[in-house]
Amino acid sequence: MPNKKNGSIEKLFLIFILGFGVFFALLAPVGTIPDEQYHFNQTFRLIFHSDQKISDMDRLPDSAGVTDISFDGPKPTSLYAESYTRKVPFVEQTKFQLNFTWSGLRRLPQAIGILIGRYIYPSYGVMFLVGRLFNLLFYAGVIYIAIKKAAFGKFPMVFVALLPMSVQQAASLSYDTSLFAVCFVTFSMMSIIWTRAEKLNWKWALGLGTLVGVSYLTKSSALILLSLLATIPAKGHLRALIDGFWGVFKKHKRVTFLLILLGLLGVFGFIFKDQGGLLNWFQVMFNTYFSTAKNTNLDLVVTSGIFGAFGRFQFYIPEWLIILNFILFAMLLLSEKKVKLQLRVTVISALLFVMNILLTSSIYYITYTHGQLGLDVSWSLGEQGRYYTPFLLFLIPLGIACGEDFWKSVSLKMAEFLRARLTFFMAGFNLLLSIVLIYLYWY
Repeated sequence: MPNKKNGSIEKLFLIFILGFGVFFALLAPVGTIPDEQYHFNQTFRLIFHSDQKISDMDRLPDSAGVTDISFDGPKPTSLYAESYTRKVPFVEQTKFQLNFTWSGLRRLPQAIGILIGRYIYPSYGVMFLVGRLFNLLFYAGVIYIAIKKAAFGKFPMVFVALLPMSVQQAASLSYDTSLFAVCFVTFSMMSIIWTRAEKLNWKWALGLGTLVGVSYLTKSSALILLSLLATIPAKGHLRALIDGFWGVFKKHKRVTFLLILLGLLGVFGFIFKDQGGLLNWFQVMFNTYFSTAKNTNLDLVVTSGIFGAFGRFQFYIPEWLIILNFILFAMLLLSEKKVKLQLRVTVISALLFVMNILLTSSIYYITYTHGQLGLDVSWSLGEQGRYYTPFLLFLIPLGIACGEDFWKSVSLKMAEFLRARLTFFMAGFNLLLSIVLIYLYWY
């Protein structure tokens, strides 16, 4: 049974993520994880010089030795074997030549893996596999440290980190691992700051500054994490000013919420100033998240994508299991040990989760729906549930704030040993079922 004192929560996490992650990396054929071919091409360009402009392709070159390797359905298992055994002529001719940019740093783990895989054997299968494994090791190491150091919220962190979608992205060539890493490390650091478990010094300032920079390199919507700076305990006149504001908030919650809401609407109105303004933003958001007749991706790509969507969004973990996962996650949040947190922490963290969803869909509407696709539609396309998954962590303070009253109202209490068993049992069941589904679909 996991025990916080001996660190077995983190150790069990490490066993689960590495054990199941390796299966995910091995079973998924080359280029079958969403956007993975794009990530390979972009990463390959960072570390090799080649006359062939593979970065201009959305799918792998046909020189892999198979026809249309970016297949959208099951193929003979010989295709899987051939991706490992057939050498790729232009890959053999490439020369190591760094072409790194600041944004390329988010691809560093998989780049190292692809580089090593290229010299082990120049086939797509080997390069993909080694790149995936290095990405998995990076994810496992960073999340392990984040969970170990966190002052609270360890079980919800483990739950989110072991969701099938989280593990699939960790065991792929996607730079989403950097987004997960930033969110987990940020929450872990903030949990220590919020509980004042350690004194703030230059090391914390340097750490938070680094996270701000890294968040910018992952996804632009991740900059919303900057809002957490407003929750850092202040001193002197600054503390008096901040405490004064939240004192007014407590006395006049409705007015303050209205002012915050008007401020947020002003932000989205500014973002959509060239897209029909605030009124069109309301219409786009409503159609995106409520009108399934228009946004047919809402259930399968967005909602299911938070927990588990596989094979280029062609099969998913079943909806009934997603519902159970939602219920268990809510129970883990509400049963989190009571920690004294300031009101500003609860409010800003909860708003951060919602704002990330709205920012992501707004940005994708402008850059992808209208920009890349050139579609004149009133809903956002391109956003996927996995962009929201790591931000689930920031609902933990809200769960703590509501938990005590909730358990009193139902006259129940979830014991620590039960939380541990439910967390790892559900994680194991989710991942085992996902592996079975992946195997049945592709093989």
